[in-house]
Amino acid sequence: MGRKFFTVLLVGLFLQALPDQAHAQTGRLAGTVTDASTGEPIPGVTVILDGTTQGAASDAEGRYVIIGITPDVYNVRFSFVGYTPKVIQNVQITSARTTTLDAQLSSEVVEGEELIVEAERPVVDQNQTTSRSLVSGEELSNLPVRSVEDAIARTSNAF
Repeated sequence: MGRKFFTVLLVGLFLQALPDQAHAQTGRLAGTVTDASTGEPIPGVTVILDGTTQGAASDAEGRYVIIGITPDVYNVRFSFVGYTPKVIQNVQITSARTTTLDAQLSSEVVEGEELIVEAERPVVDQNQTTSRSLVSGEELSNLPVRSVEDAIARTSNAF
């Protein structure tokens, strides 16, 4: 009985150590992303290891962490709307260690043509099941009324 208990205990300890050994075979990448001109942290920056599906987004303080990275050399891509994307090449990830990689992004001016969109109200709204009158604030201010009730009475008859 004592020998069997010792064997079960030994196997249990060995199995408990396996996840730690598997985790020790991977590395981490962590750092902070800031604006190059102001030094302020940038939240929401996408950080991707090129050629993999591994990545993270920076938090409110511009910090990010990517865990479980297979040790190798990677190109790390930083991107965020309004900033020039940045790729840092040849970043060495080692097992059981955290590699620190900070990045500074430069703001980017996005130029394009001015686009004007004019909305038009359809003459007949097919989803409307009752009658209604729409009056703009300008039309309402030009009505000769003294109270809200007068304005309602006049607009329902005028339109």
